[in-house]
Amino acid sequence: MAVLSKGKLSRMMLERLLELPDGVKNLKENVTFQLGLVAQLSSTRDISAAWNETKKKAAKLHPDRFILDGRGILHWNDGRVKILDQNISSANFKKLNEFADAEGCDVNSMVSKLIASYKKSKKKITYSSIWPTRVCCGLDSLAANNRSSACIKLSVRMNSMESIQQAKKIYATGRY
Repeated sequence: MAVLSKGKLSRMMLERLLELPDGVKNLKENVTFQLGLVAQLSSTRDISAAWNETKKKAAKLHPDRFILDGRGILHWNDGRVKILDQNISSANFKKLNEFADAEGCDVNSMVSKLIASYKKSKKKITYSSIWPTRVCCGLDSLAANNRSSACIKLSVRMNSMESIQQAKKIYATGRY
């Protein structure tokens, strides 16, 4: 038999939650402790249901103080918690599923492969755009015709048209 309804218990929890000072850990334990005898006489099921309702109300009514993350955990809104974007458009979701089926794997492994590929391509661009200028700058002791061929050989090894163009510009300006 319930002492109070879930709605009244939730309202009481929200009042106690708003009285807590910022940064307190274990919000549910502190709120139920402050309820005292009411919490002791209520069943665990009623307290859990009321707490779930309280979390949603707190995040909705007081977004300046509380954040409810994707897993349903209530946090203080102090800027430390970043809510991850979990939404994907239906068109992109369909494309991703079709792509995963074509590759013969599940969507999770496909996303992992796409992330790894993105990181790898980002590293290549950064590495190829910096490396030839650093190497070519240290070739002062070579003759002018050797400088150009050394820079271009390095660029060709890196398989990047961008680095070849950059090596040619370095040679043309004379700033080795």
